[in-house]
Amino acid sequence: MASSPYIDVLPPDLLACCLLHLESLKDLASASQVCRKWKEGVQHALKFRIKLSFSGLRVDDDCVAGLVEGAYSLRELDISTSRWGCHITDAGLKRISLAMCCPNLTSISLWGVTAITDAGVVDLVSKATSLQHLNIGGTFITDISIIAISKCCQRLKVSES
Repeated sequence: MASSPYIDVLPPDLLACCLLHLESLKDLASASQVCRKWKEGVQHALKFRIKLSFSGLRVDDDCVAGLVEGAYSLRELDISTSRWGCHITDAGLKRISLAMCCPNLTSISLWGVTAITDAGVVDLVSKATSLQHLNIGGTFITDISIIAISKCCQRLKVSES
């Protein structure tokens, strides 16, 4: 009688708990490609992620919004641009603003994301009412976004540099 591989007998909740400890999104993506059970484990683990950072990754609206939509417990989101660049637009910010986690986000970094405009930022901050930290440096937003931020984000804190 051939024994079953250990990967097949690992309970889904335990697998998700293990996968939750993977910090890197690249590692999560690799884990999701192991087999169907691991892909489901990654999806389950995303529901409990507190932080997601896309900083340094080449991502687009669908990638970021798709992961954020599945991360119900998300509190911190970093979409900062790096040398590789990210291609987040107003459409991506709109989808993030509609995610279940958006009202509970306490920190968002959009540093250097140049493809966004006031429309996307206003959509996002109008729904992210728990924000305490917001990094919009290096963007091309105008006073329209600043006014929306001042009206919608009453919990923002001053950063000590």
